[in-house]
Amino acid sequence: MVFASTRDKRARVFYRMFVGRQQLQGKHLVVVVKYIQEDERRGYVNTIYLSHAVYSRGDVLWKNLEKNFPFE
Repeated sequence: MVFASTRDKRARVFYRMFVGRQQLQGKHLVVVVKYIQEDERRGYVNTIYLSHAVYSRGDVLWKNLEKNFPFE
């Protein structure tokens, strides 16, 4: 899932749930990317952390409902 950040209009919050992976089972990898150009083609990773739930309050920009990820 991808959310618009509520703190910085240039940032996007990416959530990726790990399903069936030993220590990471049931956790989300959260990556905050801050874009430096308005066209969202150039940016950098601002923060990475693990979370037990989706806490973002921003607008949902993208949601993948498929369960057939190549890394699972």
